[in-house]
Amino acid sequence: MNFFKDLKSEVKETGFYTLFFLTFLRVKLREIFIKPSKDPVKKLVWFGAYGNTNIGDDLIYFSLKQYIPEHVKISLSCRQHTPTTNYGVDTFYRWDKTQIMNEIKSGDFVFLGGGGLFEYYRKLHKNKVTRNVPSYLYTLLYARLNGKRYAIVGLGADKDPYPNFILRKVFGDVARHAEFIITRDQKSYNGFLKNGGKPENLISNYDPVFSLPASIDTTDVESVSRLTTVAFLIWPFHLHPFFHRVEGMDEIRKHISAEKLEKYKQFCVEMKKTFALLKEAGIKSIFPVFHFSDKILLDELGCEYEEEITFDTYFSQLKQCDLVVSMRYHGQITTILNDIPLVSIPVQEKMTALVENFQLEPYSIDIENFNGEQAVKVIKNVLENKEAIKAHVNVSFNKISKDVKKVYGETIANFLASPEKSS
Repeated sequence: MNFFKDLKSEVKETGFYTLFFLTFLRVKLREIFIKPSKDPVKKLVWFGAYGNTNIGDDLIYFSLKQYIPEHVKISLSCRQHTPTTNYGVDTFYRWDKTQIMNEIKSGDFVFLGGGGLFEYYRKLHKNKVTRNVPSYLYTLLYARLNGKRYAIVGLGADKDPYPNFILRKVFGDVARHAEFIITRDQKSYNGFLKNGGKPENLISNYDPVFSLPASIDTTDVESVSRLTTVAFLIWPFHLHPFFHRVEGMDEIRKHISAEKLEKYKQFCVEMKKTFALLKEAGIKSIFPVFHFSDKILLDELGCEYEEEITFDTYFSQLKQCDLVVSMRYHGQITTILNDIPLVSIPVQEKMTALVENFQLEPYSIDIENFNGEQAVKVIKNVLENKEAIKAHVNVSFNKISKDVKKVYGETIANFLASPEKSS
């Protein structure tokens, strides 16, 4: 039975990449006769993981938008018909092929980014990657079919070569034809090179969210005594990607291996122990929601949380806390932005890279060996030394923030400058 199931998947996968490669060949043939337009950019068509109830993605959008000149009209792709955030620009549905084609045809330039659009955390089979990467490459291929230029900004990519030859071939060609690429870490820069990119149009930098101003004002926080408070930004990592199913936990469990379910169960036990030990020590725990999937884990743990996922609810809770424990990458960044001590539980390469950039390894907890007692020990250590840790973090943050503003600002704004300014 498994043999025929695997064979069916192999045939389906082969067919998908065959069509993908034929589209690529069509682009290469068409480019013999059609060259990219050099017209001034008046309309920017922007693709990314937006409109999906994810505070991290929305922060990326607003951090990049600040560098778009006012004369450029933006049309933004969203993963939902009705976006959950008011972006202040025209939007269209990410999965509507007709809308995508019409927007690209009517635009002057295509943006892809930011976020981890070229990072994958799931494999369909051994050595086979999810289709998320090709789906975004298709967008840029279609732009080239219509003679449109494009750039890749604030993006994350895996550090290793993709296991599929066709994917590597197309990825490399798409990367080499970009006007410019700004990666959000060195790991992603190396990934572009290993998959066929060229250093001439590649810039290694940091996540654009580092260029946003602090989002909370602590000067108006009441001076009355209150419990020391720790905010937990946690999500059901072990259930990825099946938490996207809406049927509930019973249905999700059908798709998760026994090994991963056991790890998830043990993680929940140790996390409950963490909350209990903190309560015994007179430390309060709160639970901001960063992404809709967070609620699955918080419900499992019996935690109370704000149902609405907005900037206001998130930052108002951040304002109450003395320390953040984060399993979220942009949770790490917003914590640092707002001068709050951070304890990380890295679950992705980008999170580990951030911990290393800020030299926060002593305050990082391994999720594979998560232990309640050890977690509380790390939390108490950070609370006891928070002023020294914050001073240490701020040295790196000030350098990174300044570098991000310079690289993104000069590269994007100069390229999209109005004809009058660029002449």
